[in-house]
Amino acid sequence: MNGGRYIPSLLFQHIPVPEISNLIKRVPKKSTIGAIEGYGPFKGAHYAVNDKVCFENKLFGETPGSPHENTNEFEAVSEKGDVFGMYFGHDHRNNFAGRYQGMDLGYCPSCGFHVYGPGIKRALRVFEIDEKNPANYTTYTVTYEELCGKPLQKLTNFFYYVAPANLTDVKNIAVKVMGVVILIAIMFIIKNLLQ
Repeated sequence: MNGGRYIPSLLFQHIPVPEISNLIKRVPKKSTIGAIEGYGPFKGAHYAVNDKVCFENKLFGETPGSPHENTNEFEAVSEKGDVFGMYFGHDHRNNFAGRYQGMDLGYCPSCGFHVYGPGIKRALRVFEIDEKNPANYTTYTVTYEELCGKPLQKLTNFFYYVAPANLTDVKNIAVKVMGVVILIAIMFIIKNLLQ
């Protein structure tokens, strides 16, 4: 408190609150561009960013990795009215932000190259804050691609981009690899039978 008044604030933490899931929507798999398969509590369905509540949608690459149990952190943070935005990391392939129940929620995407992430779409989030009216802030992201244009190490960048972020990704990659192995085995058998 400052002079008996709460100080207007932005909150930054690694793990997103479960309420961030209100910024995405369940969609039909086949008919929605950019839809991704969910994992954890989102498993068995496909999702996309809900443009009706999001004011920024640059990248949606994984469903939120928030706690499976809601500890009511969002309600506690919202209670006094001093925090006007909550921003998170954790989900390296996400770069979107929106508003839920009067609170801005969003991701500060991965900007480093030593963890999985979205290749040259890695970004940093900039905040421009008016000290006279902090809640009237602007935020945007700047991607590596916008700054530099191309990756420094193409092969390493490729592996970070395709690295699985969760068990659903591992399963999907394993299915594709097995499909290729089976196809090669069938081609080998057919080739040997024809000789």
